[in-house]
Amino acid sequence: MSVMDSEALDHRIDEVVARLRERLASEEFRLVCELRHLEELALLAACTAWEQRCLDALAQHFPEQALAIRAVAAHVRNTDAECDTLRGLPAGRQGH
Repeated sequence: MSVMDSEALDHRIDEVVARLRERLASEEFRLVCELRHLEELALLAACTAWEQRCLDALAQHFPEQALAIRAVAAHVRNTDAECDTLRGLPAGRQGH
């Protein structure tokens, strides 16, 4: 399958879920939903692990800036990437 944009992917997921709901008994459909949820959790864990490996590699490449790199990464995570500098504002404006 080729890479889809988010909207097309959401639409395709909805189509497949509707087809499964029509064809499967309720317990089977519940198992499919549980499997889908577990797969999402596994993907999230894999992405988090990759992000940590990438961050560790950056910190190792720049040992003198490692503390700053980790602090900025924590800040971006804690603000859900809604920090001022990522929105093009000067640092420290806190959205004002």
